[in-house]
Amino acid sequence: MAADERRIATPGAAPASRLHPGYYDQTLEQLPDDASLLDALTPFAPSADTRKRALIAAGFGWARHSQKVSTLSGGERSRLLFVGLSLARYSLLLLDEPTNHLDMEGKAALAQTLRDYPGGVLLVSHDRQLISESCNRFWLIDNAGLTEWHSLEEVYARLQAVAPAPDSRLALQSTPAGADDDEEALLARLIDLEQWLADDMARKPKHQKPSLQAQWQEEIARLLNQLA
Repeated sequence: MAADERRIATPGAAPASRLHPGYYDQTLEQLPDDASLLDALTPFAPSADTRKRALIAAGFGWARHSQKVSTLSGGERSRLLFVGLSLARYSLLLLDEPTNHLDMEGKAALAQTLRDYPGGVLLVSHDRQLISESCNRFWLIDNAGLTEWHSLEEVYARLQAVAPAPDSRLALQSTPAGADDDEEALLARLIDLEQWLADDMARKPKHQKPSLQAQWQEEIARLLNQLA
């Protein structure tokens, strides 16, 4: 479905007359495979000159404007869609896992684009760095309920607080097979924690979360002791 064909409907609610939403689909199906890069942006901006300038600014040189969308890599296709969404000047962007096809450079560029975007942005993503660098309000779905948070650090602390404790999982199993399952679960948890810690420490100091790092380090130490 094309971006301008998407509609947000709430039973009993009247649509906002000035709301002009655009949607980023992680499958990237909004861009037709058989269209050229220039033509693929037509639904977003009728002016050919405007589309050409936008493509060049996004790194798609003039010689590539007749290239078919089907020949693009996932990252390039994602970048092309963002060009279109920016051209359309939507008042609200809905983004569904926008970093799936992006490399580190692409993610950094996306975060900057979202920070500079003049309209509103509603983002669903597993990418913690993108969330922390481009969002200022957060919603957590937990136990079939929706709560709003103004601090991402508090959201992650909440997730840590409701996560099952490793030692309680161990206590549930008594058979050798169960012990093996527990060890695998602990190892998986350890890998996740070490990755989260490494990712956070790799960020710029102003974007790091010291309190979460301390929690992760404490749990890592506990898991290592249990696995010893």
